[in-house]
Amino acid sequence: AVTLRDVMDAYLVDRRELKESSRAGIKKAVERVLADWADRPITFITRDRVATKFRDLVDRGPAQANGTMRLLRALLS
Repeated sequence: AVTLRDVMDAYLVDRRELKESSRAGIKKAVERVLADWADRPITFITRDRVATKFRDLVDRGPAQANGTMRLLRALLS
């Protein structure tokens, strides 16, 4: 099954124009903030799980929560 990490890797290969700092931010988000999902199949990531994760992340900081969800949407598009 295709994992979130696999999707991230393919995204980074396809987006060669990204700056190194953007690449590092994407890797950090997947490997730290979404670490519990990184090696799970993308079918594991449901709407309910995303909503729950977002509520958990908002407690840390709304800006991080919004950025992480924007990145997740971009990866899964």
